[in-house]
Amino acid sequence: MPEALAYIESHREQYVDALLAHLTIDAISLLICVAVAAPLGYLGAKCGRLTLPLQNVTGMIRIIPGIAIFLVLIPITGLGQTPAIIALVIMSVPPLLMSAIAGLRSVAPSVVESAAAMGMGRLQTLIEVELPLALPTLLDGLRITTVSLIAGTTIAAYVGAGGLGTLIVSGLSQNKQGVMLAGALTAAAIAIAADAFIAAMRRRALRKISA
Repeated sequence: MPEALAYIESHREQYVDALLAHLTIDAISLLICVAVAAPLGYLGAKCGRLTLPLQNVTGMIRIIPGIAIFLVLIPITGLGQTPAIIALVIMSVPPLLMSAIAGLRSVAPSVVESAAAMGMGRLQTLIEVELPLALPTLLDGLRITTVSLIAGTTIAAYVGAGGLGTLIVSGLSQNKQGVMLAGALTAAAIAIAADAFIAAMRRRALRKISA
């Protein structure tokens, strides 16, 4: 720990650059994951014929090692943030997609029918009824996806994407424990903070449903 703090103090600019690059990759990847999982999750929940194919595809993706996805993309996209973001999205969409399907399917049909009987359209029912009831399950998936992205971004250093992983790789290759710990501990702290924040949102959502 003292070695990590000493490195951060003496290489503040390099550390901040790595941190910002890491957070940027995470943010972009998470937005894309949500953009992909939201419509597919809705379709999977509402169209029973799509549920099994989506589950099979996501199941296959989840068994592929993350580093393998990175390496396969290099000949196609080259090095940098592009292959990193594509690989991270591929790895991290499955839990969010599955939670979207599970969450929306957990809403009782009678509740949806009651909303329709009150004159609500499909979009209004989705926003005002289904999403609030499905939110705890959706946040479970978001929690897993977010932590997975933060951890996976450290691997992105191997494809030249930057981020905190560059500190870890550099520290390992040069046998500098302070550099390695600066990257590893910061990534772990970000993951723990994100996990705690989303868990708090989930508890709040559950309290609203129970109220």
